[in-house]
Amino acid sequence: MSICEPMNPRYWEGLHVATLTAFSDDEELLEDPEVYKAYARYLKESEVAGLFVNGTSGESLSLSVSERKKTLQMWADATKGLDLKVIVHVGAECIKVTRR
Repeated sequence: MSICEPMNPRYWEGLHVATLTAFSDDEELLEDPEVYKAYARYLKESEVAGLFVNGTSGESLSLSVSERKKTLQMWADATKGLDLKVIVHVGAECIKVTRR
């Protein structure tokens, strides 16, 4: 679907949840794919339809652009084959960062 086509509103039916970002004990981004896979499986088993990554839980503004991209990639990998939609928060406090 191109972004110019009307979107089917039924595509977004179901519960979509804001995910939490995992951090290590030393407050670094936790880059353990198994953590994200287990979380994704749990959400799917809980009948969640989709995820809102880097969004409403607020930690995304504390992450660098690189960390936000890593988080998105981990979620994209973790949800493969699970039929979970992924929405990504891309807003930032700076327009230049948002464009990245």
